[in-house]
Amino acid sequence: MTATTPALQEIDAETQIFTPAYVAKFLAQNSIGRLWMHSHPHSSLADSMGMWVDSTGPDGIAKVESPEEIRVIDPACGTGNLLVAAFDVLFQIYLDARYKPRDIPRLILSKNLVGVDIDPGAAAAASAILTAKAHEKDSHFFRHGVTPNVRALTPDDDPDAGSFGMLLRHLDQTEYHVVIANPPYMGSKHFTPAMRAFAKSHYPDSKGDLCAMFIERGHELLVPGGMISMVTMDAWMFLTSFESMRRRLLDECTIVTMAHLGRGVFGPGAVISVTAFIQANVPDPGRPGIFFRMVESKHKEHDLRTSILVHRMAGYQSCGDGSANHRQEAS
Repeated sequence: MTATTPALQEIDAETQIFTPAYVAKFLAQNSIGRLWMHSHPHSSLADSMGMWVDSTGPDGIAKVESPEEIRVIDPACGTGNLLVAAFDVLFQIYLDARYKPRDIPRLILSKNLVGVDIDPGAAAAASAILTAKAHEKDSHFFRHGVTPNVRALTPDDDPDAGSFGMLLRHLDQTEYHVVIANPPYMGSKHFTPAMRAFAKSHYPDSKGDLCAMFIERGHELLVPGGMISMVTMDAWMFLTSFESMRRRLLDECTIVTMAHLGRGVFGPGAVISVTAFIQANVPDPGRPGIFFRMVESKHKEHDLRTSILVHRMAGYQSCGDGSANHRQEAS
């Protein structure tokens, strides 16, 4: 480990725990699923998505004709929980497009999903889990010679890859329809001097935390009309140090839906307060997002599922344990 590379354990320990399945489904269904539903309005895909938040916008979301066109990346994939959720949604999309079930797993892994991490062990685990998932769906999967497109960054990619990962802009110039992630959370007070200088130079609006930098980087990785789908600390929503970032996001992007989950998402006693959200990189200031406030909820999964169901059935624009604001405001 170099002097510029923080120990992995310095990244908040809570965020190294897997993303809860209901959060992963919320993120995947409302981004990848939304891309397909927007492209194919008569699709029955919503019937297979229990965390789907029904909405019509925003205008300008990218469109695809075939499932094989869809490109999804997790730039900090860990052991692959979000990639697995993405796999599940993509599988249903291929079925909706009338592909043969046995053909779908190899297509997903060869055409749709990309995972990157700085931890070789985590990347290897993600690859193994996706391989097992594909074999579960197709008992002859191994005959195809397909392996998941998941890898760990190394010094061969860049000498600083271990410190900055996919925040290094030159490592990937591909444009994706969806960037899905539970990025690392690390406040700038824990940065090494090299990290602090890098953040100030390359991410001046989001330099206060790694997860905020990944939000900014996520938008850069998108096709026009693409979506980022992330669970992050909620500090970027409130702190004055992120005001410039918020204003730019609200000017250039649209919050499609957000579940403000608060504390306890990563287990009992977890103190990190988080939010799960989908942002499209198209401005649509006249269209309100759909927000679920779960900060005070003691049963977050149950209450979020219930609120989504109520929204579906009644067409409400907000549900949760308290008031919700449909306006996108910077403060």
